[in-house]
This record gives sequence, structure tokens and C-alpha cells, in this order.
Amino acid sequence: HNRAFTDEETVILKKNVSERKIEPLLTALLFYTGMRRGEVIGLQWKEVDLKKDVIHVRRDYDWKTNSLDTLKTPSAKRDIPIVPELREILAENKGTPEEFVVHAPTDPLKALPEATYKRRWKAIRALIGAEDVTARTFRNNFATVLYDAEVDVLTASKAMGHADPTTTLKIYTDIERRRKVLKGADSVKYAFMEKKKEETPEIKVAKKLPSSTAMFE
Repeated sequence: HNRAFTDEETVILKKNVSERKIEPLLTALLFYTGMRRGEVIGLQWKEVDLKKDVIHVRRDYDWKTNSLDTLKTPSAKRDIPIVPELREILAENKGTPEEFVVHAPTDPLKALPEATYKRRWKAIRALIGAEDVTARTFRNNFATVLYDAEVDVLTASKAMGHADPTTTLKIYTDIERRRKVLKGADSVKYAFMEKKKEETPEIKVAKKLPSSTAMFE
């Protein structure tokens, strides 16, 4: 599912986090860090530095062995800055160093079990209103946010924990290609729309002037 969130889905997710409704901590971590699912499940509080506002990604979690595991690649070891929206919810939930950030319902010293995760994921999909949403969707969305912010490929590659910057470049190229396809579809649609009457110079000037409300702000 190689897509990012729509504007509407983004609004729903941000509102969900700010109002602390459905799995706000899990969705906030995925949304604001672009971490892989295993990295989020394996995250312990000792790797969350709220003084320096940084998350140290150091381990993965393997549900097959139910234990902490090494990261996917050495490049996956990285430090991710904590944005204010994420910091707030992390501070509210802060546990002891060995506790898991997203933990088992009855024991914070145990990682979230796969069955519980799947149940919670159903609730997240229902919230967003899309059955195709996975943890990878959050990761693709994170890459799209970096692309829109004009973050260079090398910096984005480090933030995403890619072993090879060409992986990031491929994602960036794919985003660009999809955007062009959308623009192309719009232009085709426009070709069949009734052409608007040519605007007079007076109307063009008036459109550039600030609106009456903006003038008094």
C-alpha cells in the first residue's frame, strides 16, 4: 500500500491524537516519526529523551520469538527529533526506563502482543475510514511530509533509516510521479469544462487586493 494519507485522513489522525481518543500514543509515534512497526513495538522509555527531544532507535521487536531483536540494517540505528505534538503525549505516558512505550495491556515491562496490536489496528482503520491503512502507510506519509518540506534525499534517508539513499530517492520520485499524474488528470477534466469568461483587468486587480477581513486582522 504505497500511499500517503489524504488531507481528510491527516485531519482525523491529528484530531485523534490531540483529543486522546483511539490509540493516540501508537498513532502519534507512527505519524510523527515514520518509525517501522517493529521499531515502535520495541521502543523502551530509556530510548526516549524528553530533555533533548529525541528518540534513539536502537532495537526492533520480533513477534515470532517475542523478544527484542537487532534492527533491520545498521542504517536503521538513528535519532529522530520529537515534535511538540508527540512530546506532549510522550510526557503524559512516561514510564520507567525498562518499560515499553507501547506495552502489553497488563504489564508495561512486556511489549504489545501481536493479537492485541491487530485488534487495535482494526480500531485505527475504522477511525480513518480506510481498510488499506497499514504501518507502512504512516511511513510513506512521513516520507511525503519530508518531500513537501523539501528535505534533501540524504537527510530524509537518515531520518527514515534507509540503508541506501537510492531507496529514499525512489520514494521521492514515486511521490513526484503520482503528483504529476493527479495534475494531468485535473487538466484533462478541465479541458471538458465550460471555459470561464475572460476576466477584465479590473477584476484581476481586485482579486489581488486583500479581502476586507484580512485588512483588519
